[in-house]
Amino acid sequence: MSFDFIPDNDQIPTPKDACNTEGEPSPGREPIEMLLVGSPQAIKITILNLYKRGFAEVSAWSRLLPTGKPGKMIGILSRQIPIS
Repeated sequence: MSFDFIPDNDQIPTPKDACNTEGEPSPGREPIEMLLVGSPQAIKITILNLYKRGFAEVSAWSRLLPTGKPGKMIGILSRQIPIS
């Protein structure tokens, strides 16, 4: 497996400002959900890579949920993003 997209430095960037995902959207923000679908191992690797790139905390993702297809799971990230 290639890890060409992982930064070479040993520093883990701090994710951009935390997003409020509870309740009603904040003014100027809109909720969005991102899904990862694949094997549990592939999802976990992707979540860790996204964390290393400063995209989202590992704990911000849902627990892995079954899809009904053997070997396939779903991970969900809910965030609020700025809308201009």
